[in-house]
Amino acid sequence: KSFPLSDIQRAFWIGRSEQMTLGGVGSHFYIEFDGEGLDVARLEAAWQQLIARHAMLRAVVTEAGEQQVLPDTRPYRIERHSACDDVEGALQTWRDTLSHRVYDVREWPLFSIHVVDYQQGGDARQRLMVSLDSMMFDGRSIMILFTEWDALYCNPTAALPALRIHYRDYQCGQAECSAALMPQAKSYWLERLATLPAAPALPLAVRPETIAKPRFQRRRYVLPAESWQRFMSQAQRHG
Repeated sequence: KSFPLSDIQRAFWIGRSEQMTLGGVGSHFYIEFDGEGLDVARLEAAWQQLIARHAMLRAVVTEAGEQQVLPDTRPYRIERHSACDDVEGALQTWRDTLSHRVYDVREWPLFSIHVVDYQQGGDARQRLMVSLDSMMFDGRSIMILFTEWDALYCNPTAALPALRIHYRDYQCGQAECSAALMPQAKSYWLERLATLPAAPALPLAVRPETIAKPRFQRRRYVLPAESWQRFMSQAQRHG
């Protein structure tokens, strides 16, 4: 039986639509691990155990905008590739593909795992690439997932803690509370509407609605200590 999306899940669901300004992107987690001697069949079997254990690894979103846990899924196969000549180029190609993937949330699975075999200095190595749609995972649950994946890879018969509550139990309880408080919350925000400040008028290089294919990119800048202190002082003065 389907159950409601949380507020943030619904935002992720709506925001990935290309009809939205700066839409057409997925809420996404992507990470790579590099090493040697990886037993891919064993890694795949451990992930399959997690699929059976965690309901949200079998979840999809219905046409009506609710989520549903599939009772059973086909066996998941880790995709394997070989990089022979231009190793860095091949790895970058797979990174570009997987790190910006937009999943169709109506179709299982909402994750993708790939292993690229390559040679470095005469040694055989593997690059493990993991792509997860954040519709079904948050930061803490991803940490738990990787910890359990590692435990089951090291020991396929490892005894993991029993799951006493599932996300569906939590979310259904939250939905009932939200429904009861909705009229009061709506009334409060309607009264506040006239006094809410406008959005910050930040300088923009281009109008957001003209960007057809937005891409996220990590940037880094170190703020000088004196500039940071001035910023903190200004913030404190404004409360």
